[in-house]
Amino acid sequence: MFDIQSATSIINIITLLMVYLFSITIAGFIKAYVAHRMGDETATDLGFLSLNPMAHFDFIGAFLLLLFGFGWGRFIPVNPFNIHGVWRRAKLTAAYLADAGVHLAIALISLILLVVIFGLQVLIVANPMILSGYLSHATLAQLYTESSSLSITFAFLLIAMAFFNVFLGVLDLLINGFGLGMVLFALRETQGDEQDMQSKIYEMYGHYLVFIIPIVLIFFFAGPLRYLVVYMMSIIGYGVAHLTGGI
Repeated sequence: MFDIQSATSIINIITLLMVYLFSITIAGFIKAYVAHRMGDETATDLGFLSLNPMAHFDFIGAFLLLLFGFGWGRFIPVNPFNIHGVWRRAKLTAAYLADAGVHLAIALISLILLVVIFGLQVLIVANPMILSGYLSHATLAQLYTESSSLSITFAFLLIAMAFFNVFLGVLDLLINGFGLGMVLFALRETQGDEQDMQSKIYEMYGHYLVFIIPIVLIFFFAGPLRYLVVYMMSIIGYGVAHLTGGI
């Protein structure tokens, strides 16, 4: 029997799929482009320098998205040995963290638009949804009873965009940040000698703790970091709404 709950579930799935495809495509493309600009063609050669969503689509990530409401796109690799020259550390940082920056930027823009268009009161329901991942189209409809269904759907889309990109931004920040930290540590320890640097990185990756530490980081820090990100975005959204006359 097709009821309101079924309709809400369908809206949720369609919205998440739209957000998923848009977010992973933009973030993946920009990370590949930044790595290319920094001198690394690895992602380009693998076909990630593309705005075709299928180039960034990950079956496991999409399956988990439909099952649990969160997922991810294909991993965009960076080869640090292809990045040289002046400001090497800055170039490495840009290449490794480009996708995290894009995800957080998309989340921030989504939240700012949400506050400017719908007012600060929308944060009462938006922030809990973004933090918990429990996205409810019906909750928004109950809060904005006088708004059109199109407006409610747009607000829900922005909330879903903020949730998904905060989730992926924090995830990428922890995982890619750890990988970047290893590369910068090896670079410092070997004074930039390429052969010694490669040996040092291979030595670190040969230790089982290297694969455990990112899991520990995600387990202990992903939640608090998401709270911090959402809190900071809310403050920025409040400031922008004030400047634009949204409050």
